[in-house]
Amino acid sequence: MYDEGIRCLKDVDVEQIEGNRVQYAQIMASKNGGLFIDKPALKQWLSQIDSKPISFIDFEWDRYLIPPYKNMRPMDVLCFEFALYYLDENGNLEHRTFVGTGDCRKEFIEGLIEYLPKDGPILAYNADGAEKMRLDELGVMFPEFK
Repeated sequence: MYDEGIRCLKDVDVEQIEGNRVQYAQIMASKNGGLFIDKPALKQWLSQIDSKPISFIDFEWDRYLIPPYKNMRPMDVLCFEFALYYLDENGNLEHRTFVGTGDCRKEFIEGLIEYLPKDGPILAYNADGAEKMRLDELGVMFPEFK
């Protein structure tokens, strides 16, 4: 393709690619201004979520080289915000947030416990690389909430 003058993914003829699904998605996103949704895969994935409420969550945090609060170590994380959306049994979308200041770790956990529905799946973008790790870290700092 380089010899044919193709320098950008958006210029690739998808009929000529021999790559995998991820490469196809990257090319299609380039062709669509950075956006691509694999609708069949998304539909199949969503069909596996059969219980409600469904919670959607996102955390924000800071990392500190020098621990500013008790029981923190260098490079520990302090979660200070979460956004929670949940879809109830009737299809209604609810929204809850928490934004803390200072050493708000305990209040962060208590807010999650208060707002998260007791049942149903919890979805987060890159959950294993972010939200799950933050919850594990908070469980070490505050074992009574683990």
